[in-house]
Amino acid sequence: MFSLIAVFVLLIACMNFVNLTTARASHRSLEIGMRKVVGANRVNLIRQFLGESVLISFLSLLIAVGLVLLALPAFGSISGKELSLAAFNIGLLAAGLIGIGLVTGILSGSYPAFLLSAIKPVRVFKGALRIGSKNSAFRKILVTCQFSLSIALIIGTFVVYRQLDFMQKKNLGYNQEHIVYFAERGAFWENYDAFKIELQRNPDIVGITAASSIPTHTVTSTSGVGWEGKDPGFEVLFTQFNVDYDYFETFEMEMAQGRSFSKDFPADVTEAFILNETGARLTGMEDPIGKEFTLWNKSGPIVGVVKDYHFKSLHAKIEPLVLRMFHRNWNRYVIIRVKSDGITETLKAVEDTYKKCHPGYPFEFQFLDEALNALYSSEMQTGKVFRYFMFLAIFISCLGLFGLASFMADQRTKEIGIRKVLGASVSGIFLMLLKEFVKWVLLASAISWPLAYFVMDRWLKNFAYRTDLGLWIFLVSGILGLAVAAATVSYQSLKASVANPADSLRYE
Repeated sequence: MFSLIAVFVLLIACMNFVNLTTARASHRSLEIGMRKVVGANRVNLIRQFLGESVLISFLSLLIAVGLVLLALPAFGSISGKELSLAAFNIGLLAAGLIGIGLVTGILSGSYPAFLLSAIKPVRVFKGALRIGSKNSAFRKILVTCQFSLSIALIIGTFVVYRQLDFMQKKNLGYNQEHIVYFAERGAFWENYDAFKIELQRNPDIVGITAASSIPTHTVTSTSGVGWEGKDPGFEVLFTQFNVDYDYFETFEMEMAQGRSFSKDFPADVTEAFILNETGARLTGMEDPIGKEFTLWNKSGPIVGVVKDYHFKSLHAKIEPLVLRMFHRNWNRYVIIRVKSDGITETLKAVEDTYKKCHPGYPFEFQFLDEALNALYSSEMQTGKVFRYFMFLAIFISCLGLFGLASFMADQRTKEIGIRKVLGASVSGIFLMLLKEFVKWVLLASAISWPLAYFVMDRWLKNFAYRTDLGLWIFLVSGILGLAVAAATVSYQSLKASVANPADSLRYE
């Protein structure tokens, strides 16, 4: 993705070079005419202009390498990658950079080279040279392509941040706030009951439980399940893990049917099962409570159905789930919910109790909400990169647009002077000049919308639960592109429209 965005930005810069070089062709017409008169042929001129383009490209490459060396630490922190030029084979890296510089120079210089080398000396010296409408149309196409890519990046940035916001605000089916957990070490489970009882006396501890998996790392599934009326030929995978008493209460989960595991029912430890709603629907039983369920040839009643909750990241759909209490020593994590006030003091009390019950091991815990955010670190980094590249792409597009607006205003100086003499207002001339660029940006929006929709729709398909590609995203991106373009060319347009016509017409 980084490489693709980098190619987009480089293409925008190449378009700028082509645009400005062809726009200023008339300023080099005398030079080209004289060179042809004294014997230069078209091949010589093509080599000259391509050589100039490649030279500029390699000078830019040297500056770019210096900027990369300065910016690499910052970019590494943004992208979450450990980046260093020392990690590459210097020979291959140098060859690759030279290749990029050469291709960029040839790509951006080819059209201007062939255009300028075709200028006829006779037309130059007669003063009849004009950069025709065909070349003007080509420049408009390049500006449109530039802003199409820029607006596509704006849409991409909106979508990435909207999806991140969706994931952070989505109801996961449990309360992940103020939950800490730690993994068991050594013979911790021998003193787990004493540890739990002592913590339950602390008024700042809301709940404590244990499980063999946590919602950020639930990977165990099995097809060794059965239930009353199950078709023997029907194969299905159930995610399964072990939990302790108070699991549902600690996570503040809701039961859709039945009850949670309870000490009031001693048989729960050896033979009770709880399914999630997806698992219960899969069995086809209208009322599964009390019905027989089998896991690995161990049977027992279904005592409850918990409302569906996300025990994996939002990349995956909620799968059938079965929970049980068998094999208590399979539990790997202790999960504690604390009150929001005085968390530091509460965790110090937990640490003291831990060291008392399990001396010799450090108390190393993690907040669940931080672990959940880590599931989407890649998307967060993608959002940051999109944002910075979006600004870079828009900035480069605006540089080209500013230069082109300056050139076009200069080319139309006499036209503007005549219009003012004939009564045109400043606002009328300003809008006339602005309109030329605005319509290109509107066309760029129309081109970029389906392109961005296709790419971002594919990206969103990585998530089982995702936001929608609302029409407002495309409309806002178009308005932003339009506003940026208008702001860029407004200065030159206003400068040209308020100029004194006497300055441009005094020699006519």
